[in-house]
Amino acid sequence: MTPTRANEPQASRDDMPTAQGRRVALLSEKLARHLSPEVWQRLFHGPGYGSISFEEKQQTLLYAEAPGSDIMNGRERDSLAAEIEWLAARHHGRVDCFHDGAGVVLFDDPTACVRMAMDLQRSANDLRLRMGVHTGNCDIATFRSDLDSCCTLIGPEPALAAKVAATAAIGSIAVSPETYALVREDIHTDAGGCLLMEEFHDSDLAQVCLTPAPTKSNEHALSTFAGLGR
Repeated sequence: MTPTRANEPQASRDDMPTAQGRRVALLSEKLARHLSPEVWQRLFHGPGYGSISFEEKQQTLLYAEAPGSDIMNGRERDSLAAEIEWLAARHHGRVDCFHDGAGVVLFDDPTACVRMAMDLQRSANDLRLRMGVHTGNCDIATFRSDLDSCCTLIGPEPALAAKVAATAAIGSIAVSPETYALVREDIHTDAGGCLLMEEFHDSDLAQVCLTPAPTKSNEHALSTFAGLGR
């Protein structure tokens, strides 16, 4: 439930276009669950308001969740978040840090998204992540929180990516038909190190499921995160 703030003003402003007002209201509701009251107030009713902007564009989303994430310890959560940040930068993705219970990364390049998913699944093998990759027209909000530039999704696409992830086996990556149509050749080229590549013919949510082989202990790890939990 979104926290209630005493004497909270309306998120929209009288001179704001209706569509813009709806976007700001959605963003306000979402960020109220993640920002402190002071930071939230500065963003929506203070000097940070002018930094808010919105953009609609096609993006490919990586949605990664760990079964039992509610019982992960603090070290595991911090390490997973750091690994997602590190790999997102390496593959030129943008992390949405304001999504409950899962890692969400946005990509212009769908092939880069699938490659990051395979790298993350290999390096975080012990967490047995379940991932979904989905491409769609996204509504992206950008803003400044203190000195940091941030972005988050306010449309339905993360929920669709979550549904794709729900079709994946634990330790695997499900790829939606929309994404698979864009990366089919690249997936077949890159999937040589996968333990399983299965195509679905009876699902509207997932077209293919990939299970990358884990990084072996005697191999050079992708990052210091590899082997977490061993």
